[in-house]
Amino acid sequence: MSYEYQIPAFYLINTIPFEPIKKVRILCEALIGSTSAGKREQFEDLYKVAVALDSAKEGDEPICIAWPFECNQQNFEKYIAPWLKRFPDFSYRNPLERDNKLKELKYVTYEKEENGKVMQYTYMEPGWQNFFIITTKLGLSPIALSELKAEFSVYAMKVVMPAITEMLKDVPVLVPSAALKPTSQKPTEKFTGVEGRLEAK
Repeated sequence: MSYEYQIPAFYLINTIPFEPIKKVRILCEALIGSTSAGKREQFEDLYKVAVALDSAKEGDEPICIAWPFECNQQNFEKYIAPWLKRFPDFSYRNPLERDNKLKELKYVTYEKEENGKVMQYTYMEPGWQNFFIITTKLGLSPIALSELKAEFSVYAMKVVMPAITEMLKDVPVLVPSAALKPTSQKPTEKFTGVEGRLEAK
């Protein structure tokens, strides 16, 4: 049996007690070291995001993410857009702080005719600029961080697990039955709650 095929099995075994975002990080490490150069870039991209999200901790004040790439539209489309489902909230301790942070975001204004009058509306643009402003500067709410981790983990595991399964199909003896059973270990993180989801106007 080739040693290179034992590496993913070793990593898979060691992810049993971990939360999803850490599983993704560890499995990407295995695939980066075991796949061909042509397929490696995909797992390197997932690994960058996994490391950034895993490194952001709920106890930090504020909770910011140090993305390992330049915060621009191109990288948003490459690293973030494929998995982002719900735009994140920023944290705030009081209405004054909330209002001050709202001023730093980008907005879109449009007009709509209602009852013969032209009304003007403004809403926060859920685009790349506001995403990076919130995640790197304003700070995330604890629930927003957990949501980002969950959304990315679901997306990444759909990419990672078929590759891991393909590599391990000839070496089932290396993976114990415990790897296929749910762990009884308590989660390492928990929701602390926030005042409510932000509705920017």
